[in-house]
Amino acid sequence: MQNRSLYGIASSKEIDRLLIASGKTGFFLMMKAANAVLETIGKYHVRSIVVLAGSGNNGGDGFGLSGLASLRGYNVQVIATEKTSKSVDSERARLFAKSLGVQCKVFEEDVFSLPLADCYIDALIGLGIRDKFENSVGRLITLLNQRIEKSVVISLDVPSGLNSDNGIASNPAVIANETVTFLTDKPGLHTGDGPAFGGEITYTGLGEVDEISMKPDAEKITRSSLFLKKHPKTVHKISRGSVLVIGGTSGMEGAGILTSIAAFRAGAGKVFLTNDTVKTCASFSYPEIVKIPLDYNMIMAILQTVNVVIAGPGLPVHEKRILSAVWTSDTYLVIDAGALRWLAKSPIKKRKTKFIGTPHYGEAADLVASDDKNRFKLLKKLESQYGGSWILKGPGTLVSGSPIKINCFANGSLATAGSGDVLAGIVGGIWSQGIPNPEALSVYIHTESAKVALNKIGGRGIIASDILNEIGHVVSCLEDSNL
Repeated sequence: MQNRSLYGIASSKEIDRLLIASGKTGFFLMMKAANAVLETIGKYHVRSIVVLAGSGNNGGDGFGLSGLASLRGYNVQVIATEKTSKSVDSERARLFAKSLGVQCKVFEEDVFSLPLADCYIDALIGLGIRDKFENSVGRLITLLNQRIEKSVVISLDVPSGLNSDNGIASNPAVIANETVTFLTDKPGLHTGDGPAFGGEITYTGLGEVDEISMKPDAEKITRSSLFLKKHPKTVHKISRGSVLVIGGTSGMEGAGILTSIAAFRAGAGKVFLTNDTVKTCASFSYPEIVKIPLDYNMIMAILQTVNVVIAGPGLPVHEKRILSAVWTSDTYLVIDAGALRWLAKSPIKKRKTKFIGTPHYGEAADLVASDDKNRFKLLKKLESQYGGSWILKGPGTLVSGSPIKINCFANGSLATAGSGDVLAGIVGGIWSQGIPNPEALSVYIHTESAKVALNKIGGRGIIASDILNEIGHVVSCLEDSNL
């Protein structure tokens, strides 16, 4: 199993079952998991630990951890949701902890606070799915979340209350500083609510899964899975590809500019920008952009000469005639922002030529008339209704494919005007150069450019232009690493 592979609940349980069928005991796996977490705890330099243990196997991991922590000299106690555990292995782990003198109490719901500790361990549910918590588990989660500011909270496998298939968090769900996930890495830890609840994600295969082969439910976007070929020394601007950007209309000129320059930075040889403020746009300090008026006949003529059209950044939905013509053309199309809003309102057929949509959640929900919070289902609905390929932006951006690709990056500092326009420009710029499936590569370039900018500037002060300015550097590094 490659460490970029991600497995949902059913697949993770099947892998666990196969391990046990091969001769590993559940208790053996629990103790290996417990030992892995103990190593993680060591980096926080804590002395006292409170383990919150459920009645299932996740609770068994917690009991095993409490015993090992006691042997290491930590001051540790367990608060359990039930007097006994549901499985033989979990009960064995409970008895192991008690035999070492670990104090184990059953939680009483009239308790208004948890015992003070440097570190709290969430071993309540793990892979279990709950929409609501109306029992001691919900009460414990609420009390635990009150400690996040003053103590370290570590979740075992998955933060309790977070759906590891899709990243949807129940109310309440544990907010952890770190999650140590066992045997498989899970999609829900990296998208949706996952990044906000899981904290730092530490994956460990426990040295047990290398020999197991199973198709992943999703994959991380990683550098090792991507390739960007250097241009030959004899390349010219036409062979590097040309892009037409339709957008940046009055009051939103910046969106068109950002998209156009991002396409250039990603490697396109020539970029046209068409909008209704072409004379005003000429005053912008980017003479490289070929600026043309928002004229139907002129656009149709240029459409025949470019490799890719990017439609939508800073474009109102009323440009129906132009957008309809672009949609039915044979030119590759990146559709974003205003063009996505147009698409959601248009009773049109699926596009014959490939296109790539780049919606955020709100735009995607409008496109399929659904408020489903499951980002994976939303992506599948987009593919089913419209065809094409999709980049569903947000924390843990999802990319169409088999399996679906997840960009394991989330940072609220990127929630700034123009960031999505830059991504659309990168997609169009990469695609124009003849790279057939630019989605994952473009998302990676956008993310790495943002990381460089964040390291230079910090968090809240970052703007889209900061990301834009790092694209060339990231692209160059990608090319050099292919040598």
